[in-house]
Amino acid sequence: MEKQFYHHTSSLDHKCGIKVLILVGVHGNELGTILLARDINKWATPKNLADNGIATLDIWTDINFSGTRNKTRDYVANDPGMDLN
Repeated sequence: MEKQFYHHTSSLDHKCGIKVLILVGVHGNELGTILLARDINKWATPKNLADNGIATLDIWTDINFSGTRNKTRDYVANDPGMDLN
């Protein structure tokens, strides 16, 4: 299983730079956004962040891991019938 949370910082002061939070995979079977978040994670070097005015970047790559694993929009771990829309 791949790590699901990433925290990146740049040299910018957190009071001046932008704070970005990316949450993906809420509905589980949203593979495209999960892959995009992983690509952004690879891009997120301190230099790239600072060049774009970003002080901190937090990425959750798969909020609903049980839904992704089971290829469904449901949150399988708690309530098999609960659609997160």
